[in-house]
Amino acid sequence: MDWESRFTALARDRVKPSGIEKMLKLMRAPGTISLAPGEPDPKLYPTEEFKEAIAEVIDEQGPHALRYTIAGGLPELKTFTMNWFKEWGIINKNLNEENIVFTLGSQQALEILAQTFLEKGDKIAVEAPTYAEAMLIFKKYEASFVSIPMDKNGLIVEELEKALQKERIKFLYTITNFHNPAGVTLAWERRERLVELAKKYDFFIVEDDPYHFMSYESDALPSINTIDTERVLSLGSFSKVIVPGLRIGWIMGPKEVVEKTTLVKYSMELCPPMVLQSALHKILLKKNLKEHVNRLRSVYREKRDALAKGLNEHLKPLGTEYVIPQGGFFFWVKLPEKVDSEELTLKAVQEYKVGIVPGTGFFVEPEKGKNYIRLAFSLLEPETLMEGSARLGKALKSML
Repeated sequence: MDWESRFTALARDRVKPSGIEKMLKLMRAPGTISLAPGEPDPKLYPTEEFKEAIAEVIDEQGPHALRYTIAGGLPELKTFTMNWFKEWGIINKNLNEENIVFTLGSQQALEILAQTFLEKGDKIAVEAPTYAEAMLIFKKYEASFVSIPMDKNGLIVEELEKALQKERIKFLYTITNFHNPAGVTLAWERRERLVELAKKYDFFIVEDDPYHFMSYESDALPSINTIDTERVLSLGSFSKVIVPGLRIGWIMGPKEVVEKTTLVKYSMELCPPMVLQSALHKILLKKNLKEHVNRLRSVYREKRDALAKGLNEHLKPLGTEYVIPQGGFFFWVKLPEKVDSEELTLKAVQEYKVGIVPGTGFFVEPEKGKNYIRLAFSLLEPETLMEGSARLGKALKSML
């Protein structure tokens, strides 16, 4: 059967694998060191705690734990999450459990927001570079993009205002802390200015903050919703701080947005796997969260420092430029002008057995990423990161 002819235009033309996904397939060859996936280290997962928590939930709730349930998420987990984040000064103290809906990771949160707000031809402001998978989701709904440059302090708000004087946008999508892929954090004064611009030009802000707890020098800056709750939708996830396989993320925002996005979510999946949310709730209740987060920071800081050392030894002398990230999982490396990132990626993985991600997939206009690569350090041990950077240095040197 000719299935291709039966696909919708959306599935055929707008749902395509990202450049990252394509490259990951090349990196599965034996002996390859992959600096591509920004994935938490499985050795840090609370595996035994999760086994015990699942058993406790089943013992306590019996078959009820496995029934259909409410779409928006476990009420006890909502209350715990909001109290935790308010206690740590992450979110606005006026928010409560009516201001959050749980999703299947922050990826589904993006899909829900797109389905809730986007219509054909709507314009979205995004950073250059930005999260590649977010662009793929927004493109499905035939949105167009207004691309705003960044510097070491995040999105350049003056450039955004110039664009707003010419273009009307529905919302701004921004990764505020330890940006993927750029590794930078949006400065506080720029966050304040974003809220002012949102009010002046009548748009809202979608703030994606999946790496909030992965800070290695000082605590991450609080959510933009501590400045304004009316025009800010905040996305997050337990994937990096607890475990990714649970697929528990969230949308925080005004009550009316939470109610509408809950209905959209209901149409997608009916209800979430509540047994997993119940197990997570038990794990969080028992954990000393400050100790847990500090342990994660210590492990990932050591990995970051190892890759920084390797890059300083093997790439910096070859004319690359990068900023050592203060958190998150990524280094964003600018290559010498004559080196094409996609050509380097293929050479590196095929000839030197090291995987990287070319920068082209992170831009609305891919050619703007031809001199950039993204390197992740979260999954590998320090000695492997050192070896990977040495291999990458050899690959780059062969192209100069």
